Amino acid sequence: MILFYFLSSMLIVSFPTEAAYTGHNCSTLAGNSTSTFKSNLNQLLSTLSSNANRNNTAGFYNATVGTAYGLFLCRGDVSARVCEECVANATSEALLRCPDNQQAVVWYDNCTLRYSNQPFYSEAATSPELETWSERNLTQYVTEPADLDDELITTLDNLVPKAANASYNFPTEAAYTGGYCSTLAGTSTFKSNLHQLLSTLSSNANRSDTAGFYNATVGTAYGLFLCRRDVSARICKECVANATSKALLRCPDSQQAVVWYDYCMLRYSNQPFHSEAATSPDWVLYSTENLTEYMEEPAELNDVLVMTLDNLVPKAANASDKFATEEATFTPNVISFTVYSLGQCTQDLSATDCNACLRKGATRLVPSKQGGRVLYPSCNVRFEMYSFYQEVTSTTKQSLAPEPSLPPPPALPRWLPPPPSAPPSTRPGEE
Repeated sequence: MILFYFLSSMLIVSFPTEAAYTGHNCSTLAGNSTSTFKSNLNQLLSTLSSNANRNNTAGFYNATVGTAYGLFLCRGDVSARVCEECVANATSEALLRCPDNQQAVVWYDNCTLRYSNQPFYSEAATSPELETWSERNLTQYVTEPADLDDELITTLDNLVPKAANASYNFPTEAAYTGGYCSTLAGTSTFKSNLHQLLSTLSSNANRSDTAGFYNATVGTAYGLFLCRRDVSARICKECVANATSKALLRCPDSQQAVVWYDYCMLRYSNQPFHSEAATSPDWVLYSTENLTEYMEEPAELNDVLVMTLDNLVPKAANASDKFATEEATFTPNVISFTVYSLGQCTQDLSATDCNACLRKGATRLVPSKQGGRVLYPSCNVRFEMYSFYQEVTSTTKQSLAPEPSLPPPPALPRWLPPPPSAPPSTRPGEE
């Protein structure tokens, strides 16, 4: 399983692309001569498009207008905004490629649009189909590509029932990033307080009025969680639950611990720390891939990254939720690149302390790499050459978004080799 995870990590990390058109299929049946079907179809597509940005559809919606039946299915890890854009694009593509057809399917990376003059709801269809394959073989990464077969089969065997039995038919899990355990052993009283504290934190992780942050105290047990501001309340709750389990598993007898996941951070201690900026312990990750193979002068990225982070840090520090993202696009040669950055502090920090925490983390990022992140107990800062976060608007900032709003993994451009993910740096107290 380790081999497959490593290869998967390499394939996921890449440069940004727009939600790509994948393919389509048009039937040979033309719309009837009275134009009744075409009129119904236009109304149907309008109905589908207007419902693609709803938060309560879980990315799926079907409708019927006369004898025009249709639906859209957005990938479960994209936001309502991305779903709406994808369905709009698919609608335009369908009308362009299948202008006189009574049946059509259009596939994009992030959504599928389908319509027909015949009912098809609740019926499983495996035709027409579209298959795409990577043009790259695994021989450049592993000596024996056949070793991957068993891992791939096992992974897919686990995936299929997991997706089929999910309430919204798209399972996601936040990745564990790293952790730290102190060497101080807790007393029985502290352990009792700690369990009650962790229960309190977990039970408050799905609240929509916390903006992804909550702290609590039980006796001499002090703790908090910080969820990434761009994830939903459901994802926040799952992440905090996972972090709680991980902390108890990895640090069963410790009085102090920090656990980092992609979408959240959990921290507890036997000493008060609320409203105090802490930059130790830390966890640093970075891409092992350099930018030299993509641009003649990687140093050109330095100024862009510095400027992006200079804009990001005060933007996050002065935000009410202590969260911000910043992007910058530059074209060192024929190809354009975009730097994506994210910064976040625990919301009990002052703007000054948040600024200092993020600034310290930003100085540790390596600009010649394709990405990196610095994780502290009080803040975190990250940059990548692909979009890894969900856009947070003034509307969604009022509460954690209710839909599963995970950022979509970027597609692999054909002209770039998939850069591998970085191994985490080794930290005391972590296995």
